[in-house]
Amino acid sequence: MGTLGIVLVIGIPATVSDPLFNFFDMLTNNVFLTLGSFFMCIFTGWIWGIDKFAETVGIAENQALTRVLGFVIKYLAPLVVIVFSLSLFGII
Repeated sequence: MGTLGIVLVIGIPATVSDPLFNFFDMLTNNVFLTLGSFFMCIFTGWIWGIDKFAETVGIAENQALTRVLGFVIKYLAPLVVIVFSLSLFGII
């Protein structure tokens, strides 16, 4: 069974069944997007590096902006995503 088969097997019942659709909607919006943004910040800030990121987006010559973005991507954004996720699920 290929990708199309899996999409059809999961997709058609999910669109017909309202509770199943709501579950996949919640899973996508609340879990996958927050996990993706958290890991994107970790990868960009700690693995790939802020210098390579600044070169890629074309701000390498602006050292002040690179340092501010480095702080935001490494520390502030992951913290905000964690707090948002915990409050979203009612933990805090």
